[in-house]
Amino acid sequence: MNEVLTSTLVRKLVVLALLVAGSFWFSRGAIGRLITGQSSNLQQSPSVILTPQQGAPLQILSTWIATQTPQNFRLMAQVQNQSGKAIRAYAVISQTATEKQQNGKSQFFNLTDRSSFWEPAEIRTIEVGDSQDEPVKSVRLTLDFVEFADGSIWGPDTSNSRDMLAGQREGARFIRQQLRQLLQSKGEESLKADLQRNEAADQSIDASIAANHSSQWVEGFRNGAASARRRLRSALASGNKQTLRTELDRPFDTYEEEHK
Repeated sequence: MNEVLTSTLVRKLVVLALLVAGSFWFSRGAIGRLITGQSSNLQQSPSVILTPQQGAPLQILSTWIATQTPQNFRLMAQVQNQSGKAIRAYAVISQTATEKQQNGKSQFFNLTDRSSFWEPAEIRTIEVGDSQDEPVKSVRLTLDFVEFADGSIWGPDTSNSRDMLAGQREGARFIRQQLRQLLQSKGEESLKADLQRNEAADQSIDASIAANHSSQWVEGFRNGAASARRRLRSALASGNKQTLRTELDRPFDTYEEEHK
């Protein structure tokens, strides 16, 4: 009788062990498939390449990916002015590469007020963006142009930012001069009517003005003219006649202030 009970108990233990073992291997296989599936869906973070530039006034201290979505890719860079001089304009080139293509773009900044100058040792965060149809594999950052507060410049300037800057200044100066003449010849109401016209007209430029200038200069001219008009519209909206007249005489940036 005892032998029968023992034999039955042994068989039950064997069956239980087989069930436990089968459950373990099944779970292990499911977990393995789950991990494998997750790994295949993970997107590798793009590599960030910093172009070596000895003596560059702006140095990138660190970078991080803010948004990895290809259609709204955003890279942040923490940058320090290590030049010992204040900076009032600069351009950074970013080149984003996917498996199929590479895009390059220049981001240009004109810091028009002294209060916005990039001071020596100051650290700022800049953003680089792009829109792609597939995951970004790498991003290369290159400092391309700098204009210091004393008027000196640095950089290879492959994107012709110097022309862009000159065009901006000329566009702003030209529009203000036109509007001052309008104010003197036809009065304040004509000036207001001109400022309130369709903003798309701000982008127009006579062919005679554009002649013999680069595409970057023409783009800068349009942007400078539009910026001057936006400032004047803001002054007009204040309802203060003196504010409007003051804005007509206010330099576009510190370069124009120095070269009145």
